[in-house]
Parts: sequence; structure tokens; C-alpha cells
Amino acid sequence: MVACAALLSTSMNRPAQAGGGSLPPSIGKAFVPATILVGATSTLTFTVGNPNVSVPIGGVTFTDTFPAGLVLAATGTQSVSCTAGSTFGGVSATAGGNTVNLSSTTIAAGGSCIISVLVQGTIAGMLNNSVQVFDNTAPGQIANASLQVDPPLPPLISKAFGAATVSLNGTTTLTLTFTNPNATVALTGVGVVDGVPPGLVVATPNGLISTCNGSSVTTLANIITIQPTITLAPSASCTVTVNVTGLVDGPKTNTTQVVMSTNGGPGLTATADIFVGDPFQVRYTANLAIGDSVINFTNTGEGVPPPLLFLNAPVANAPVQNANLCVNVYAFSPDEQLVSCCSCLVTPNGLNSISAVTDLTSNTLTPGRPTSIVVKLLATSGTGATPACNAATAGTPANPLTNGLAAWGTTIHPLPITPGSPAGTFGITETRFVSSTLSTAELTRITALCNFIQVTGSGFGVCKSCRLGGLGASKE
Repeated sequence: MVACAALLSTSMNRPAQAGGGSLPPSIGKAFVPATILVGATSTLTFTVGNPNVSVPIGGVTFTDTFPAGLVLAATGTQSVSCTAGSTFGGVSATAGGNTVNLSSTTIAAGGSCIISVLVQGTIAGMLNNSVQVFDNTAPGQIANASLQVDPPLPPLISKAFGAATVSLNGTTTLTLTFTNPNATVALTGVGVVDGVPPGLVVATPNGLISTCNGSSVTTLANIITIQPTITLAPSASCTVTVNVTGLVDGPKTNTTQVVMSTNGGPGLTATADIFVGDPFQVRYTANLAIGDSVINFTNTGEGVPPPLLFLNAPVANAPVQNANLCVNVYAFSPDEQLVSCCSCLVTPNGLNSISAVTDLTSNTLTPGRPTSIVVKLLATSGTGATPACNAATAGTPANPLTNGLAAWGTTIHPLPITPGSPAGTFGITETRFVSSTLSTAELTRITALCNFIQVTGSGFGVCKSCRLGGLGASKE
């Protein structure tokens, strides 16, 4: 009697299966990929099996209800594959819904059905999903799977000035570019605050041009505020451009605050550099037969100013002093023949001078000594404790154009002899060099000419060294 009771209990606890099977259906599930960004999709695959090798299972069904933040991305199945002899009953799955239903399906003995649907993560977090399979008479296995949904990547930001240099009181553009690095989700609430450094201001009018959807831009003299109202479609970019004016000579470094977004969070900053004042300067010097013209120049020595502090921006580091300059001097006759060239090292805030008569026209490349010359000055980098200054290599990539040079000429000529004036009286006038645009062709030409003089020439055309201090002027 006891043995019969035990046998009856075992039979009742083991679910009866259609077709005489003794084991319930099995089920497994998996997300591929198992980690996605918000708005991206993953393939959810169910594998429903018949563990009975001799009989089919009929009436196999399941209903999978997703957790919050997970929805179907497409209607219907992405793929179905069943073992021969099985009868697939169909799947109910509607885009935007959160339920997958397998209708009554018969699975062949020892066979399986593999069913895939496309799902989308709508909120960030670990989404845990369980499902249980049933047959005609009893429940089968329970399968669990998890999908990690990460927040979208924050927006990217970059910035650039319309030119590497801008003349004093000149105007150029400043362009901020926003990019959505997410291929499947839009970014909302994108914006940034950009503090323009001292010596550079937003022009009036500001010349605002925006390609950003929903952008709202306000400008003060030194603050550009792009309100967090921009929406960026997946993988999209847009730009905001304003005009800026240089008011103070010297290098300017412009760094934004971190770029923000509503659903992607904060990103990084963007930095761009510009120099106010042109690196290439020119002046005409005449009447050298009756007097001299001393060229004075200085390295302005301006430090890179710290960014403005506002809206809880990080504390800036101390300003960095400008580097040494090599002032490359090129003297030309009025008919554009190169007369001489040389270079002078000028330390920050240093003042140097060179004489047109003594240094530039005393060892000329041309047969005759000109009485008028055009002097061109070009500042290049002077790195290291004892940097090499060479006017023959001013235009090479290793020696890029550098700014920070201020130059003026002091012309010394005898005054007209008038009754009562002492003999040899000189008059002194000062004229600042004029900033100019230097073309690539001109830079190549003058450095090639100077290279020929210094490397293969007879020694003529190499002007003498610069002198410390200026003549007839004080540093500007």
C-alpha cells in the first residue's frame, strides 16, 4: 500500500504531456547584444525545445511581458526556425508594445523552435526579463535574461576661429560645432556657455548664423550663451557662428564650458587659439644716403590669459608667458631684389634694434647699395633655452609662424640747415610697421632666397646681428 501511494504521488507531480510525453517543454532566451544605448535595438531570441526524443509536444505557448523601459521595435518576428515535423502557431508582437505571445505550437520529438524579435531600450538601466513556457496541460521551464541599457553618449563640441590671426580691431568668425555621436538616438537640450577671453569681444553686430535646430543664442561683450534647447538627430551635426573682434595684441586662448544635454548628460570642453596682430610686418625706409633708419622690435611677452570664471567654471591656472621669438629680417630694394636677410632672437618683453645703414645695406647682395629699402619682418618660434634663429628656414613646418612681434622704425635724417641751427642736427621720426598678409608663395620665395644666400652664397647679403635695446624710441 505504501509503495502504491508513493507511485501515485510521483505520477501526480510529473506533468502529463501531449502525445504521451513525460517531460515539459524547455525554454531559453538571450539578448544580442546584451548591452545597448538608450534608443538602440537588440535581438531577443527564444529557444523552445521538446526534451522528449520519441514524442512531439503540442499546445506549446508562452507570453513574455517586458519590464518598463523595454518595447518591441518592430511588428512580428525577425526570424523563426523550427525542426522538421513541427507546426509553428505564430507570434503576436506589435511595435511599441511590451508583450510577445507564442500561439499554440507543436514541436517535433527532440526538436525545437527558435524565435527572434527586435526590441528597443527606452530608459537606462539593467532590464531583467523572465518568461515561462507552457504546453497543453502544464507549465514548463522559466527562462531569464537581462539587457543593460546605457545612457546615450554626450554631445561632442569643437570650435574654430575663421583665421589663425586677426589684425588689431579686425574681425573674424568663431564657429562652434555640435555633434551627436549616437547612431540611434537623438540628443535633446544641447547647449553650452563660451566665455571669450579678454582682448577679444563679440562683434557688433554679431553676425550670428546657426544651423542648429531649436537653437537660442544670446551674446554679451565677452560671453556667448547657447541655450540648452538644441535637438540633434542621430549622428547629426550643427554649427553656431558669430563674429569676434580683436582689441588687444597677443595670443588668445578660448575655452568653452562643458557642453550639456538633457538625455546624454555633460560632455567635454572645446578650445581654440587665435592671435590678435599680424605676424608679418612691412615698412618702407628711404633717404638712407643722408641718414639712417633704425628698426626697433619687441616680443610683446603677453601671457595666455586664463578663461573667464563664471557659472561655477573650474579655477584657471596662472597665465603662461609667451615664448621667445625669432625676428626674421628681409631687406629688399624698391624693385623687389633681396638685399640682405638675418634673424634675431628676442626674449619676452625684450627690445632689439637693427640699423638699415650699418646692418642691412653694408653687405648687400645687389651690386649697388640702395638708398631706399623695403623691410619685411616675420616672427617665427624660438623654442628651447638657446633656440636657433634662421631666416632661411622661417617657412618650414618645424618653424611655424608665431605672433607677438611689435615693430617700428626710427628714421634719423639731418634737419634742413637754417640760420642759427647747429651743424649736424638730426631729426627723429617714428613709424610703426604695417601688418600685412603673407602668402604661402611669398613665404616660400623669401626663405628660399635667404637659404641660397646663407648656404651657397659668397657671404654677401647676410646682414649683421641685432643689438639689444632700441634707438630713439621706447618699447610700445
